[in-house]
Amino acid sequence: SGRTWGNSFTHRLRLDETLTMSDGTTLSGLRFTAFGHSLALSDDGSALAVGAREHNGGRGGVRLFTVQGTGGNWGSNVTPRMTITNATDVGGGTTIGMDRGSFFGTSVALSGDGRHLVVGHRARDNNQWQGGRVHLMNITNFAGGAISVNLRYTLQHGANIGDPDGDGVNNTYTAQSRAQMGTAVALSSDGTRLLVGSPGATAGGRRGAGNVQLFTVQGTGNAWASGITQRAVFDRDTNIGDFNGDGTDDTMGNRVFETGAVIALSGDGNNMVLGYPSDSTGGNGRGRIRMFTIDNFASG
Repeated sequence: SGRTWGNSFTHRLRLDETLTMSDGTTLSGLRFTAFGHSLALSDDGSALAVGAREHNGGRGGVRLFTVQGTGGNWGSNVTPRMTITNATDVGGGTTIGMDRGSFFGTSVALSGDGRHLVVGHRARDNNQWQGGRVHLMNITNFAGGAISVNLRYTLQHGANIGDPDGDGVNNTYTAQSRAQMGTAVALSSDGTRLLVGSPGATAGGRRGAGNVQLFTVQGTGNAWASGITQRAVFDRDTNIGDFNGDGTDDTMGNRVFETGAVIALSGDGNNMVLGYPSDSTGGNGRGRIRMFTIDNFASG
């Protein structure tokens, strides 16, 4: 049995096909959709995004809900607001157009106010199998009224990623086969800092070593994600300071695999946590968590 450590928990709601939601409807068609594969919640808990990566033959989908109640009454019910699929109008009559096996909704992230949504999936990109893509969208009227989403930017092969090397020339993103870019995403509360995990990427000549790309996101309000700038690519060869205290800067080393499989970012964007569930240091399957501070994320 589990230990409570002096805490108490109240199960507020179970969101599945048995729940009658606040608008009188129930969820349907969840069979084989992997509903709940990824989750994101706004700072006040009122906006919820749920990934269903197996929806429609693995094309994937994301469902948006508002959550009722505050304080001890939080989670009294939910209201379905929208389902984003390959057929959803994401602005100007366009659609994202996922293929079978794209797994849209593999990862999701919301800004603190719930107005900005990031969705990752490991779609084929530039004929690179599981190269991956990440979509940045604005959400209008999440809380009530006629809700809509507007696709603002897609990180994919050939996308403008700003001037990360400071040479005055904008660079473009190059897709990598099996990188699975977008397996994990994380967004700061104000939406200006973005992490994108690619656990299958090649680093240091080794496939599957993985990486995390750090981006700043330009624009606010409806102009959010007018562009992004790649600030760093974090992998096993990145300088991580003098971790062991021997007076010499360190790297994570050549035994690290699947960097970017699981990531988290603090609300201010200054602290990053990476999960390594397959890490076998000290024995098979033990896993490992690594925690980092990020200096000069915004500039410098």
